Amino acid sequence: YERFFHTVNLGVTLSDSLYHHQKGFFDEEFYVSSENNEWDLRKTASFKLVQFLFANSGNVVVRHAALQPMFLDSNNTLLDLTNEITISAFGATLDNKLTYSHDHDAVTKSITSLGGKNGRFDYKFSHLYETDGEFVTRRYLNSGAGYAFNASSRIDATHSRDLLTKEDRGYSVALTHKRGCYQTTLSFEREITPYNIAGGSSDSKTSDIIFLRLILIPFGDIGQQIYSNERS
Repeated sequence: YERFFHTVNLGVTLSDSLYHHQKGFFDEEFYVSSENNEWDLRKTASFKLVQFLFANSGNVVVRHAALQPMFLDSNNTLLDLTNEITISAFGATLDNKLTYSHDHDAVTKSITSLGGKNGRFDYKFSHLYETDGEFVTRRYLNSGAGYAFNASSRIDATHSRDLLTKEDRGYSVALTHKRGCYQTTLSFEREITPYNIAGGSSDSKTSDIIFLRLILIPFGDIGQQIYSNERS
């Protein structure tokens, strides 16, 4: 096209089993997985679509991939459809990965993220949605941001919130300094974990950790937990 170019790759894989070896949509190693041993004895077919949209500069604007596996039985039973799309424009990247269940006729899992960088500042937001086909089981909103003071020092912060219970699930703050052959990171993390108690009610456990990490290039890294506290 005049302002962009488009590539499309189509593929079909026939197999006597479904097995786990998934590294991502946009590389050579992408297979369906299953924890059900009965699937290992059934013949399957997997139909894959991968396409890219490039600007004339050569930058990838849109990446899209979809994989539809099916059992080669009398009903040609369709298994879960997986789909991933990534859009990069104006210094930001929008990404979505979802799983569609033909059995439930619904999206059972979706992860959407938005991230970008502007000068010394970078950010990322992500939303997780899961359902068992009848009820929503998880809805999380995660956010993170970082700022580089200079070429050697930066600060990063994250936050996680459970949108179903409208409760925080944790946050962290980390200071990193890098110079020459060493890098140090001092971080504070708070993790809030819910659990069920007798009588059908629920409570949560809070864990606070202060951690110091030292990386010596090329020897490796050393970590030391300075402070830890756990409470209900």
